[in-house]
Amino acid sequence: MLADEDGAHNDREPSVEHRNATALPSGAGIDVRVSGGDAVTAAELIAISNAFSQADRDRDRDRAARLTEAATNAASEQLARTSAQRHHDEFVEIFRRAANTHEPAESPTTDPAAPR
Repeated sequence: MLADEDGAHNDREPSVEHRNATALPSGAGIDVRVSGGDAVTAAELIAISNAFSQADRDRDRDRAARLTEAATNAASEQLARTSAQRHHDEFVEIFRRAANTHEPAESPTTDPAAPR
């Protein structure tokens, strides 16, 4: 018999029911928050975020290597971004790519019986 030893299943329904995402102006920037949902969606979003971060790190390393090879070491310092800056940039890129898709966004639902 399987048991929900950590009680995660008990927390799932309220977490899905009260899921939320906001994108609000914050000074000259933005404050984006996503909360709630289910473990599968969380894992999916984390994997997407990690993939964008890794790609950004790889691009930064490639640029720095090319600049070093071209004997412009001073300029390579200006290209370096912090991890936090990369994470910000990845979210901007994710939103831009979503905005540029040619498919209209569907309204997501957690009720498989709901009409689409």
